[in-house]
Amino acid sequence: MRVSDDQYVLVPLYHGTSKRFLPSIRGSGLGGTYPCEVSRCHQLLDDLAELEGWDWSEDPDLCILKPTIDCMRARTVTAGGFNFRYGGTYVFASCRSAVRYATSNRYGSELLSNAMAVLDKLFDHDPTRAQEIAEKHQICPDLRHLAAQPVLVEANQVPIRILKSERGDDASVQIERMQQFADKSPGGRIPVIWDQMNFELIAPVPSKMLHYYDIHCDSRTDRGNFTLQEIP
Repeated sequence: MRVSDDQYVLVPLYHGTSKRFLPSIRGSGLGGTYPCEVSRCHQLLDDLAELEGWDWSEDPDLCILKPTIDCMRARTVTAGGFNFRYGGTYVFASCRSAVRYATSNRYGSELLSNAMAVLDKLFDHDPTRAQEIAEKHQICPDLRHLAAQPVLVEANQVPIRILKSERGDDASVQIERMQQFADKSPGGRIPVIWDQMNFELIAPVPSKMLHYYDIHCDSRTDRGNFTLQEIP
């Protein structure tokens, strides 16, 4: 299996998201526009975290969420390699990882999904102030009740020049590692280690290079068991 020809990635790269964002991706390409709903999330999280009179320690779910929210607000990459830098579009070397991302994040974005989870908690705690914050950040009323619609975007023949590693480094180093693991993988199978290899797009992938799939999981707890149905 050849991973690249030094100009293009010869294996597909994948992006997990929500069907809500497909019109934008079809129109502008993958990474062509950053969703407005997501771009407002950092300020939304700041407002929620700094809200006077709301003690997160009284809610077990918020206590669990707080370390993640703190990293999101700081826009950090942790020592363990978890990336909380937002503002770009990321693609996975592994289809499995992209599917897990899409099915784990109800709104197709980790940042938006976590922000909405905290906002929902405020609606339970203080509906009046929650509504004020939702209106301030232009959160449309139906968003909170939107059903999950996970989709997979497959990008083919992606130019290496428009990629960085997930941490923002030169993509070629990671592509070389992918090739090394592929050479050791029997029967041309995708190495499991690819699940941990992701890239940041620094320019859009045109829509003509993309395919789209609805994701159907057999259960909510087993996201590794899924089927794909192509979206025309």
